[in-house]
Amino acid sequence: MVVTGQDGTVAHYRGWTVELPHPAGGSAGLDSVIDAAELAIQVSVDLFGSGAGAQAPDLVERFAERGLVDDSGNQSVMADDYASNRDEIDEIATELRRQNKEVDTSAYTTSTKTSAAMSDIDHEVDGLKSTLAAEGPVAGAEHLSMVAEARLLRAILRTVDEVSEIVEEASRGVVEEAERIHYSSPTYGAPYPSMMMNTGGYGGYAPAGSDSGGGGYMQPVSAEGIPGGQHARVDEMYQRLLDNGFTPAQAAGILGNLQVESSFRTDAWNAGESALGLVQWRDDRLEGLRQFAAERDGSVTDWRIQIDYISHELKHGESAAYAHLRNAQTPGEAAAVFDQYYERSDGSERAQRIANANSIASSMTNSISV
Repeated sequence: MVVTGQDGTVAHYRGWTVELPHPAGGSAGLDSVIDAAELAIQVSVDLFGSGAGAQAPDLVERFAERGLVDDSGNQSVMADDYASNRDEIDEIATELRRQNKEVDTSAYTTSTKTSAAMSDIDHEVDGLKSTLAAEGPVAGAEHLSMVAEARLLRAILRTVDEVSEIVEEASRGVVEEAERIHYSSPTYGAPYPSMMMNTGGYGGYAPAGSDSGGGGYMQPVSAEGIPGGQHARVDEMYQRLLDNGFTPAQAAGILGNLQVESSFRTDAWNAGESALGLVQWRDDRLEGLRQFAAERDGSVTDWRIQIDYISHELKHGESAAYAHLRNAQTPGEAAAVFDQYYERSDGSERAQRIANANSIASSMTNSISV
């Protein structure tokens, strides 16, 4: 299967593509369902490979929302009038193509979990291919019988459901794998108690030059026009994100990325990219931060200004990233989508971002319960 957009062909995860055969004599409605299933499986695999498996589409659910699936029995079956709603099915396929174009192909990764999941997906898809290829009209007939078509539709829905479950379960496994990487690494960051404790007389953060820890990803470097920065406290940033309307999981996911980007230094400066701050803004987005700070009569390196600007960007210029983030239910999912759609990194440190997010979430929960 080849999905193309204005900017060319999509590079699929591991070059994996799905081509489902169309049985001879099948109705136009059946053909549309096969096309939609093909797209749903492809998008699920590509999202899974990019670390955003939690965003994989649920085709059966989308069919159900449009009244195209009857769930009255123990298994999903297409409603009797599905063929007359072919436009609805084609509309779903168009949505899936659009979603596939948004996949961050540069973030494709691999692990033992993804390899095992891909093997299971291959097994399911190969089974469906065999079922579709083996079907055809009975002798002397031009079209598939209603019974045969219903049998194929059930097989398609079952396979799509199975692939969705494989991706969902394996995505959780990838997050757990990232957690093990985090907890087995003796050089990971600074302990959260150090980052969270009041450093004395500075309103809860250490001023520039008195670093109280951090992961060492970015050292603060002097740059013309950049005032002295802060080593922001995790608990205060977390609370401010909650105050700005984010869920605990989303707040932890955002902070997990900030630890990788800047070690929570508001003056972290990457001279090679002219990038500044907690999330390493640059170019127009850095200029936007400067204007945002000026409009509030604040410092560009004030952690409150930077956290509020993250919120501002997500709800305005980065609204597409915000839409993905709002769907995230766990710290790991939030970290992955924030990296993919807001930071737009190369994905090489996504596992670390996820591990950071889970650790922060745990730390915040423990601090609240004490």
